[in-house]
Amino acid sequence: MLDELAAVPWATLEHAYGPATDVPQLLRDLASSDPQVRESARHDLYGNIYHQGTVYEATPHAVPFLVELLAAPDVAEKDCILTYLADLAQGSSYHDVHAGYEDEATRSSPEYQERTRQELDWVAATRAAVHAGEPTYQRLLADPRYQVRGAAAYLLADIAEHADVIVPALLTRLDTEPEPQVRATILISVGTLGQRQSIAEDALHARATTSPRPLERIAAAMGLVREAGERTPADVAVALGEALARPESSAAVAYAQTPWCAGGLLSDVATALAGLGPAGASAVPPLRVAFGQLRPLGDSAPVTPGDNPLSITMTPAEGSAPIDMGKVTSRPDTIPALVMALALLRLTFSSRHEPGAALTEPQRQTLSVMAGSDAFWEFRINASELLESFGLPHDREGLRALVG
Repeated sequence: MLDELAAVPWATLEHAYGPATDVPQLLRDLASSDPQVRESARHDLYGNIYHQGTVYEATPHAVPFLVELLAAPDVAEKDCILTYLADLAQGSSYHDVHAGYEDEATRSSPEYQERTRQELDWVAATRAAVHAGEPTYQRLLADPRYQVRGAAAYLLADIAEHADVIVPALLTRLDTEPEPQVRATILISVGTLGQRQSIAEDALHARATTSPRPLERIAAAMGLVREAGERTPADVAVALGEALARPESSAAVAYAQTPWCAGGLLSDVATALAGLGPAGASAVPPLRVAFGQLRPLGDSAPVTPGDNPLSITMTPAEGSAPIDMGKVTSRPDTIPALVMALALLRLTFSSRHEPGAALTEPQRQTLSVMAGSDAFWEFRINASELLESFGLPHDREGLRALVG
């Protein structure tokens, strides 16, 4: 295993900190029987050949050895290697990402543009190298460890060029998969790969509306939103809204164990609804109910039946990415109230509200529940900026006056 490592000229290849001479040993350490050695290697690999979302010259050369580790029977924690490969496949170019921080003269210089082109070649090579491991990832869908099966399904969602093969394989695995978090991962992956394939849409729609398993209904609906976007059927949008209005703690716990979890069940479902446009109108009533149930994060009062405890038990995931909420940038895992508010505003206001314009009844109801939400106004500055971005009063009293 890893016999060809020495054949790669690592000293001539660069990563984020210079020559990639440390990479061979780090790759070997991933196969160690000592969990601390493996963890240390993963930490370093997330800093050198993949650094804050960017990849480097050495990165594509390391990928085949990561795939080789996945194929070896005795390597532990293959789920971590799979999710690392998924991150590599989505990696960016340093200069491309940071272009916005440079002045026009710098960006236009031949040296800058040449460096960007070179880095984009590394990005493409890394992605191609990851995708070349597809047969190995498909075999791991049958791994005895559920964490590995879920991570394999997550990584396969990135290989869109083979969706016609991967989607049927994922659905076949779904027929026999016993673990709820793996089933949820598969369903969202199918939606990500769907590309208007009828087999994907039919399977997702059926499970989103008829499955007796709460998490399966939610994951299938989220997968269909990824696949269909504004073509999402109204009953699926309602299913997502109902998932927020009547959340299941067991579903939230299982969903948090999926690789697709970005900010917890409440925030991720609300984010999916926010992107539906007119197709999400049917979800507004249950979404308002869910929003009205939220309690402030600092509220330490006992939880009673009918409360929504999920909004106060989430903690930030390590390294979780921010989401763009217009003028607001915040971490959705800590403030589901703001993410739900964004969804409500996008679904009830098709354009910026003009001063003096009459409110529709759905708009009035939405703003009323927002004016009355202590959970929303706990983040006064963010709440004000979000409302202002829609042309609405930025303070609580002004909002109350607007809705009468």
